[in-house]
Order: sequence, then C-alpha cells, then structure tokens
Amino acid sequence: MNRWGKLQEKLAKENSVLPSIHFSCDSGYSDVSLSEECTNQSTSLIYISVPKKNHIIIVNNKKTNSKEYIDRVFLEKEKKHQEAQRHLKEEEKTPFTLRLKAFYQCQKREVVLLFFRLNGSKKVSVIYTPNLTVFAKTLRRHWFNRTYIEQFFKTLKHVLKISEPRTKNKEEFENKLLKFAFLAIEVQKIVRFIRRKCKQFKQKGFISLQRILCSNKEILDLLQKQINIKT
Repeated sequence: MNRWGKLQEKLAKENSVLPSIHFSCDSGYSDVSLSEECTNQSTSLIYISVPKKNHIIIVNNKKTNSKEYIDRVFLEKEKKHQEAQRHLKEEEKTPFTLRLKAFYQCQKREVVLLFFRLNGSKKVSVIYTPNLTVFAKTLRRHWFNRTYIEQFFKTLKHVLKISEPRTKNKEEFENKLLKFAFLAIEVQKIVRFIRRKCKQFKQKGFISLQRILCSNKEILDLLQKQINIKT
C-alpha cells in the first residue's frame, strides 16, 4: 500500500492521474485498517471484500446477518424476479442482484452490500464496500474479474501443472512462465467458448470437458456440429 501511494504521488507530480482502481480481497483480508488505507487520498483504491456470514449488520434499524438476510429477503425477492421473467427468452433474462446500504456493526460504519450469484451458482455470494456511491453492476463486474484471475492461476497450477517442469536459470523460468500463461489464457477461452455454444456444458470446467470429450465420441460429434469445427 505504501509503495502504491508513493507511485500515485509520483504520477501526480508529473500531472498523470490514474482512474479509480478496485481492490478486492476475500474474507481473510476483511479489515478496517486495510480498508481505510485503500480509501486514503494517497492510494485512492476502492476496497471490496467479503463479510463473515455471522457478522451483525443493521438494515432499516433491525439487526441481522448476511446468512439470515439471504434466507429471509434475498431468496424471496429472487423468486419474484424469476417469476416476472418467466415469459422471456433465456438470453433475455437477467440475473438477480440485491444492493443495499447497511451498518456493519463490527466495523462501526455504513457499507454497501451486494448479494448475487456467480454464473448461476447455487451459492449466494455477498460482498461489501465502504464506498457508498458504487453501482451494483460495477461491484459485480469487478468481483467477476477477480474470479477470472483466480481461475487463471488455478489453471496454471492444477490443469497445466506449472510446478512440474524444472528450470535452471532466470531465462528458462521466464520462458516457462510466458508459455504456461499463454496456454492458460487459451484454455480459459476454449472453456468459455464451449459453454457459450453448448448450454449443457455451462457448468463444466476444463478437466470435466476434457474427460467428456475423450470418453464419449457422440458428445464430440455433437460439439463439432454445434460449433462447426474440424477435428
């Protein structure tokens, strides 16, 4: 944070101003001091994090927590949203999100909370920010971007096994990193492309898709026909 603040100050002296940058972290880094450092004038970061589900929040002068609020309010409103979109085509439907201001008791301040689902997940995600003017779409988009970054590094580690090939020097390590980064980006692009073209694969990851395509010739034929590729 100190280095980022110094960089901002240096750029300001050169009349260069960076746009607002969103700083997102998981619940392990949900911390008031970190949040305050992000909103410091010298750093100018928009802090986004995850509240603990048992932490007390006060909404409309009533104490609750995010878990209880999901069960009592979010699920009911989401159901009404889905019913209102029942007549729409699948591609015209929009995901339900719920943005609200609440008092976060353990941090003794007002925050914006956003309740939503990631890519149709069964789990309801909750994030918060002390920035009271940020839009729901902005919060959701930046959190999605964060998950894409996580998926990128998981692909490097678990799918491509980047730790297995050994290198002897800095040049070999840099070449390995560049090659694996390129492969990881291509893997993510392939998965997103297949998910978009074939709805039955919408929830599948790369390894699941790989196993299905290798074990079932009929699925491969269906995929080839659906996206018009040659094997």
